Amino acid sequence: MTTCAVKFCDNKMSLTKNISYFRFPSDPLRCKQWMEKCQTEHLLKKDATILYKNYRVCGVHFEDKMFLNPNSRNRLTMNAVPTIFSAGILMKREMEKKSEEEKEKKLEEEKQMRESSCSTPPHSLTYNDNAYTNVSDVSGSSSISSKLQVSTSDSSCHTPLYLTNKTPRKLKLYNELQSKNKEIKDMKKQINAITQQLANVNTVEQMLTLTKQFLPPGLFLIISTHINRRNTKATGYRYSNEFKQLALTIYFLGPKVYRFLQSTLALPNPCTLRRITKHYEINPGLNDSLFNFLQFKTQHFSPESLECVLCADEMAIKSNLFYNISKDEIIGFNETNNRKTYDPAKFVLVLLVQGINFNWKQPIAYFFISNSCTGFDLQDIILTSIFKLENIKINVKAFVSDMGSNFIGLSNKLQVSPERPYFEINNKNIVYIFDPPHLLKATRNMFYQHNFKYDNELIEKKHLVSFYNEDSKNNLRAAPKITYSHIFPGPFEKIRVYLAAQVFSESVSAGMLLFLNSSHLPDTSLPTINFIQNMDKLFDIFNSSRRPGLKQFNRPFKNTDSQISHLKFMENFFKTLQVFNKKTNVEVTNQMKFIRGWLISISGLFQLWESLKVTNTDESYVLYTSRINQDRLENLFGTFRTQHNGNNINPTPIQFIWSYKQNFCLNYFTHSDNANCIGDLDEILSKINTDPLNDENIKIIFHDKNPFQFKKNILAIDTPDYRNLSMPEKNAFIYVCGFLMKKCIEKHSCDICIQYAKSQNKLDESFLLCYFKAYENAEKTMFGNLMMPQHAFYNYIDELENIFINRFPHIAINKEVDNVQFWPVGERLHSYSLIPGVHQHEHIIKDDLGFLYFKSKRLEDKVYLKCKERCPATGSISSDENNKHFQLRRLHDHDVRPSDTEMRELRSSIGIWKSMCSTNCSAILSTIFICRSNC
Repeated sequence: MTTCAVKFCDNKMSLTKNISYFRFPSDPLRCKQWMEKCQTEHLLKKDATILYKNYRVCGVHFEDKMFLNPNSRNRLTMNAVPTIFSAGILMKREMEKKSEEEKEKKLEEEKQMRESSCSTPPHSLTYNDNAYTNVSDVSGSSSISSKLQVSTSDSSCHTPLYLTNKTPRKLKLYNELQSKNKEIKDMKKQINAITQQLANVNTVEQMLTLTKQFLPPGLFLIISTHINRRNTKATGYRYSNEFKQLALTIYFLGPKVYRFLQSTLALPNPCTLRRITKHYEINPGLNDSLFNFLQFKTQHFSPESLECVLCADEMAIKSNLFYNISKDEIIGFNETNNRKTYDPAKFVLVLLVQGINFNWKQPIAYFFISNSCTGFDLQDIILTSIFKLENIKINVKAFVSDMGSNFIGLSNKLQVSPERPYFEINNKNIVYIFDPPHLLKATRNMFYQHNFKYDNELIEKKHLVSFYNEDSKNNLRAAPKITYSHIFPGPFEKIRVYLAAQVFSESVSAGMLLFLNSSHLPDTSLPTINFIQNMDKLFDIFNSSRRPGLKQFNRPFKNTDSQISHLKFMENFFKTLQVFNKKTNVEVTNQMKFIRGWLISISGLFQLWESLKVTNTDESYVLYTSRINQDRLENLFGTFRTQHNGNNINPTPIQFIWSYKQNFCLNYFTHSDNANCIGDLDEILSKINTDPLNDENIKIIFHDKNPFQFKKNILAIDTPDYRNLSMPEKNAFIYVCGFLMKKCIEKHSCDICIQYAKSQNKLDESFLLCYFKAYENAEKTMFGNLMMPQHAFYNYIDELENIFINRFPHIAINKEVDNVQFWPVGERLHSYSLIPGVHQHEHIIKDDLGFLYFKSKRLEDKVYLKCKERCPATGSISSDENNKHFQLRRLHDHDVRPSDTEMRELRSSIGIWKSMCSTNCSAILSTIFICRSNC
């Protein structure tokens, strides 16, 4: 409790709310001045720093002129000194002063009496009968005794020591004293030893040793981290990887409990935990690290929480290449689960898992693809993903996709049908469901394009158009949400789910019934009205959620009689539905993909319900069917499109990767209520005590960082003639070379380099663009401040460009681009050679990688070539035999293959590398053109 340091002042901070308290000055001279005024002499031995920190003087002892703000009285001037003291304080000071004076006077009198009693003349000894008598000249002396009495007030009055030094009594006391001194000495040694032991016991290291011995690993880690944080800074690295892993475990068990324990157990902020994945590389494909992350999160999920749906869909992206320096890799090429090809990616395939019984989701993989992912690649991706999810105890119950041709082909490959709405993996049935919103859009689009016929009754769009035309004329409309875009959708409106859902709605069917009863619609419109109403009920069954609704079929699916009856009716409806072309009236039912999609999805819903009821035996169990569609995946795509500049419809591959990492982190740290089998605080704390720390998980989540290092390649540069370009190309080329020289000067700018960069002082047709673009400088030079080096630099850049163009397709798809060499170290790349052919009337042309071509056709200036192996690769070479520059237009789809005997002899005669021979032709492309004859 803070009190005023002035002597006899009773003010306390807790009792005087309106009085300010001021520290003693840190300046020693002013501090001493304050102590003299306050009469705090008992504090003179204390340092000014201690007084500044621990002692205060209340504001009542300062005059108004001592304050900078006399009204508030809470800020003192630089020279303020306490001068005001109340009458009570002054009276107490006076009484204390008088009391001290009386004490000093009394002590002085006692001292004088002692001195006078010991300073008397030597005593006279008088013999009186049988005794000596002690006679004193001072009045009031001691009484006369019959025995010898000695005064003890002074040493001059004592009996000489030689008379009493070795009496039996003193010898006995002396021995006892020696014994006691020895005991005291031994006890002091014991006290020192015990004190030293206590000092060793009361250390942090000893305490940590004991806690590690007697406490569970989790609690020991919490205690040790809490103690070690005392000497750490407020920012920077403060938590070990083991402690972060423990904090993640607590967070996933319950964020509310985590926030409650955060200050008590010194847990890191959730933002610190989110930064774990910030620098983690999430590459295209199925990353084991992502599955390990997911396993770590779901390790305490209940069995019902682990039941989930796998969704897959494609999103269009902008073709773009990005060189990632840290990974030494070019991003933006086609990359499936098996291989990477030299084709710019135009789409990205994203996989996402979402809970069926509980609200959680997590993207798990993405793939850059040049065209729609089809065939074996798509099948391999889906099956491998499900297999990996099953390995980490996540129970995949269904697979959901849209109605794209690639996914329809996948369902055919997996032998999915209305009678068998599932496929098998490891003797487990995975239900296949086509996304109901996509099915609804497809049904609406086909309904607009064709005429439906069911039970010999036509279902036509014209009745819907008539209803809209009549209803739109009224001020108060029966279906106010229906607009022109609903009835006549454009290309973008056709992909909007909400427009299709509002057409197939209860409001539209009710409004059309109203118009039918009022004779505004013909009786033949009734089948169309029933179709719209039945489609609304069907979509409600496939789109139920937790939100309570008044519509009967929009309630959670429970396999009730009404739900079963309507699903069976719609199943029979689609089986017997006939579709006719409006213009030709030709039946096109077999071309309608949505019919098969609805039949598979309806059968799949029944199959999924039976599968879920095996583990969810509670009678009150319901299925929220909105969790078995692709809405969450579509929302994720919307997030990707809005994270860069707000409206980036087609993000580039690198932008997609950045967004994917961010969304992965956000979803990873999103908690799902009631998903964990551990809920309250007691269970969580006991789980911390019993769960051992897993070193493997620590390595998975907190991986070691390896710094990236560039490798140096040696390039041998020739001197080609860049002046074969046309005049505009020459000028543009010269200008670009000057820009590159400018970048070089920014890195290294010695006088020699600067002089070389501006050494061009002649004007010809190649430098006209630079001449016209140059600004006038102080020196009045021809090219101003532009960088204009000599021709050798332009030749150098031209050769680098040619090498890059020819070799880039082969090295760009490698993971370590900087590791791949353009040609063997120290050896110049040979020009492409014309070799006499082994076939009649043909010439075989071989490039330096060993691929063979034959002549396709010949023009005046070019010879067009095709690969000898009948692959898509084509190229061209100049008709001039002196110009052997070869340009490959399409890439090979195979490795170098062995040729016949004659061709091998031709190869050996011109010194082709050993890797091209028949014994080593299985080498992959990246090793072919770095292999030498001595490999």
